[in-house]
Amino acid sequence: MYVASYKDKPDFLRLLPDGSITSPAGFRAAGIACGLKKSRKPDLALVVSDSLAQAAGVFTRNVVQGHSLQLTRQHIAGGTARALVINSGNANACVGRIGMDYARSMASQIANLLDCQVEQVLTGSTGVIGHRLDMTTLSRGINLACDRLENTPEAGHKAGQAILTTDTFPKACAVQLELGGQTVTVAGMAKGSGMIHP
Repeated sequence: MYVASYKDKPDFLRLLPDGSITSPAGFRAAGIACGLKKSRKPDLALVVSDSLAQAAGVFTRNVVQGHSLQLTRQHIAGGTARALVINSGNANACVGRIGMDYARSMASQIANLLDCQVEQVLTGSTGVIGHRLDMTTLSRGINLACDRLENTPEAGHKAGQAILTTDTFPKACAVQLELGGQTVTVAGMAKGSGMIHP
C-alpha cells in the first residue's frame, strides 16, 4: 500500500493522499521490470507529458557524471521536455564513449515512439557503476513501457518503484494549491538512501 506524507507541510498546500507523478493533468507514466536487474524487480520508468512542458534541473557538481545525466544536461538546456526515461540497476557511468551512445539510443527510441524531438527526451540511469547497459533488453523494455503508459495513480506509483536501487521504499508526493484563481497540481518522485559506489 502506498502512503503519502509530507512533513511540515505549509497550510496552503493540500496533500493528495494517493498522489503520484501522474496527478497533474496531461502526465502519464509506466514502471516495468524489463530484465536489467537480476532480481527481476521493476527497473524501467517512463514519464510522459502529453504536451511540451517547461523543464529545468538541478545537477550534481561531481566531476564524474553518468552518461545519461550528461545527455539530459544537454537536452534540458532547451528549457522544454516531453519525456523522462530512467533505468535502474545500471548507472551507465564510467563505461567510455559507448555510454553516451546508449543514452542517445534511449532518447532516440522514445522520441520515435512518442513522435517528438530527441532533444525533448531526458534520460536517467541509476545503479551499478562501470558496467555496460544491456541495450537489447532495455530497448524491448522501452517499447513495453510506452505501451503501458497510463494517467492513473497506480502507473505513477509503478514508475516510482522502478527507479529504486538500494531504497527501501518509493518517495513521491503530489499537492494542490490555489494560484491566480486556479487550482494547480504539483507532483514529484525521488530516489536515494544508500552510499554511492565505490
